[in-house]
Amino acid sequence: MDNTDTLLIVFTFFSEKEGSTLIEQFLGKDLREALGDWYRGSIIKPEAPFEDDEPARVLTVKNVWCVSGHDVDGKFYLTHIVATVPQRIV
Repeated sequence: MDNTDTLLIVFTFFSEKEGSTLIEQFLGKDLREALGDWYRGSIIKPEAPFEDDEPARVLTVKNVWCVSGHDVDGKFYLTHIVATVPQRIV
């Protein structure tokens, strides 16, 4: 890998809201970057978390987190995040 390549991770977001499941993917160099893009671009329109809110790590598996909250209309959502495939971006 040279200086022009960037390795990004595909984070898959599985969201449950009002009895429906939505699956979205966002790229990021780490969970924080992908999560920020998800808050800004997700179809479920999640409210941004409090500054110190972090997704909870699912302890029995690797590279899986959980976050919950309310969307901009006050509707509850539960989202699991899985770090899946690293992608080389040139």
